[in-house]
Amino acid sequence: MSFHTAEIPFVFNDIDKIEGLIKVREKEAYKLAGKISQVWINFARTGNPNAEGLPKWEPYNRKNGTVMIFNDKSEIRHKHDEELMRLLAPGYNF
Repeated sequence: MSFHTAEIPFVFNDIDKIEGLIKVREKEAYKLAGKISQVWINFARTGNPNAEGLPKWEPYNRKNGTVMIFNDKSEIRHKHDEELMRLLAPGYNF
């Protein structure tokens, strides 16, 4: 289940502070929180989010539409959900 601001405990690597947030696969959740937190730290420090143990994340632009999907096995996708994005932002010129 995902909800607005659900990523915040992962960004700050403090998922244990929210009771009931992680009900299953606790070990994987802590690993994921560490990776997401490191990406944010790297981006804040250098402008480059790339982190060890994750695929190389090229900067997003309209042509490549590069995004990172964070999961047990994180991956790069191009133009992920493009149809939905065109619906939500028709004037963006994807």
